Amino acid sequence: MQATLPFELAQELKSAGFSQSTSADAVFALTEHLRMRREHALQMWYGSKRKAGLPVELEEEAVFTPTLSELVTACGKPLQLGCDEVGNWKATAPVPDRQLVGEGETAEEALARLWILMQQAT
Repeated sequence: MQATLPFELAQELKSAGFSQSTSADAVFALTEHLRMRREHALQMWYGSKRKAGLPVELEEEAVFTPTLSELVTACGKPLQLGCDEVGNWKATAPVPDRQLVGEGETAEEALARLWILMQQAT
């Protein structure tokens, strides 16, 4: 099973400027427990006769929950990602004069927190 970001952390990413994917396979969250692929959300939206002709603004209604590889790519190089024996994840990246560290219960959470820190450092 693929790990997913908590809804609140996905909202933090969005607020910090993380690009909202337009891929049909992208997973969006409407709440902590309601997630769907972009293609399914679009099918539901355009399948509604009440919404015929209206443009979908999925990014306004929901938040994109990036995959592990999308977060790794967004954080860039150099990057270190590791997990201790208890299962706590840590992602680190150097910036001038210091090292940024994002931590979480999953690799995705650690990388998301690192990415947010990287945006604040610039």
